[in-house]
Parts: sequence; C-alpha cells; structure tokens
Amino acid sequence: MTFSLTQIGRIVIGILLLLAAGLFVASNDRLSAGASSLLGGGGVNRVDDARRTMVYRLDPTRGTVFTFTGERQQVRLLSSVGIAADAPTDNQGWIYGFRISFLSGTGNILGEYDIYSQAMLPEMMEEGGPLRFLRTSDERISTPDETFIEAPAGTARISIVALDADEGVTGIDVRVYERQPLTDAGAMVAFLRRSPGEQRQLTSGSAFPPDTLGENEMRTVARKSWRPIGPGGIAGEAYDLVVIYEVDPEDDEPQEEVEAEAPVAP
Repeated sequence: MTFSLTQIGRIVIGILLLLAAGLFVASNDRLSAGASSLLGGGGVNRVDDARRTMVYRLDPTRGTVFTFTGERQQVRLLSSVGIAADAPTDNQGWIYGFRISFLSGTGNILGEYDIYSQAMLPEMMEEGGPLRFLRTSDERISTPDETFIEAPAGTARISIVALDADEGVTGIDVRVYERQPLTDAGAMVAFLRRSPGEQRQLTSGSAFPPDTLGENEMRTVARKSWRPIGPGGIAGEAYDLVVIYEVDPEDDEPQEEVEAEAPVAP
C-alpha cells in the first residue's frame, strides 16, 4: 500500500495534534484541584507564566545544612508554611518555628536560635498579596516571613530543623541568603546583569532611578544585595526541594519578573 505526499502530510499532522493533546492533558493532570480552583479560569496557562521559587521543606529530626562561600556575619532567611486545604482562615494565623544551629568549619556548634513566626494567607491580610501554592498539592502557601540573624564569628554553615507548628500547618519551608562577596569589577557586572525590574528593586531606597546611578553607587547597591544558597547533599536524602508558584490574582498578564537566579550550590 502506498501513500501520496498529501496523505503522508495529513498523517504527520494528525500525529502531532495527538501528541500536543496528550501533553496538554498531562500538564492539566499535574495541576492539583486546589491550584485549579485558586487560578479560576486561567488554569495551566497561568501556572506556566507564574513566578517560581525553590525552597526547602524542613524536617523535624534531620537538619537541612547550608554552607556559605566564606565566614558570614549576617544571614537572611525567608520562611513560609504549607496550609492544609481544609484549614479555617477565620483565625489569627498559624504559629510555626524552626531552630538554626550555627556551625564552624569543623562542625562545632557556635550558637543556636529558635525562631517563631505567625503565618498568614494573603486573603487574611489587609494589603492582600500574590497567591502562593504548589502545583501538585492542594495545600496553600503562606506569605513569606523575613528574618535577619547575626551569625557568631567563625560561622561556615548553618543547620535548620523544624519545630512545633499549629494544627493545619503541613510543612515549613525556608530559603537562605548570604551577602554577595564581590570585587569592584564583580559588583559592577552583578548590577548590570540584573533585569530592569531587579535593578529597581535593589535601588528602591534611593531617590534616583537605576539608570542615573554612578559606578560607585552601582557597586554599593550590588554589594548590599543577597544571593540564595542551596543545601548540600542529595535531594530527597539530605534535603527536600519544593517549588512554590506565585501569581498576582489581579494580573492576567504573564509575570514580569521570574526568579532566574538559582541557589548557589555549596
């Protein structure tokens, strides 16, 4: 049996359409019912345009260890929690905690801090905020809490474990940052490589827009910026990686700024 070129073309087109439909169904299947409900009519397309952030879900017994590129004086953490889909939102939020152990290069404990915060969902706050969720889970993600901690002298890495949390909390997620150790040339490159939106964010405390800053001001701004660092070890064994999706409920357009900078591996 032979086929004409026209028939072959139709067969190829049909196969491509079937493959495309299969990919769409698979993508739609990967979107949880809870996420679909949050996104309304936007569905998978809105998820594909969402801002993504990698965070690390803490374990209550196994410490998640983050190693710095040098000795640190200050550490920045962003933390949030997963909230069960059936948890009531008419309360005052959820209390959760985690313990940070500061370690020397040889593993000696230099100090420990217990940090407790009150988690809130965007709709529970007067100022609102972006919707934060996981693609394949019905749990909601709270708005992030920011913590700055002065590290003891000689700190080379930190280990973080989850502490107690209120009922309804399904997990505690963190993201760890360090100051960027930059030379003059490196600071200039780091600033100029940022997107216009990131440059505006870095210079939000300045009265002048980014394109009017001199070289010294650009270097100063870059040195004050933070970069995320990732934990050591093998995913699933030494740490648990979670990807948070974030969309603005009032914005039907794709998000302008997608977090492009991945955590630095130790």
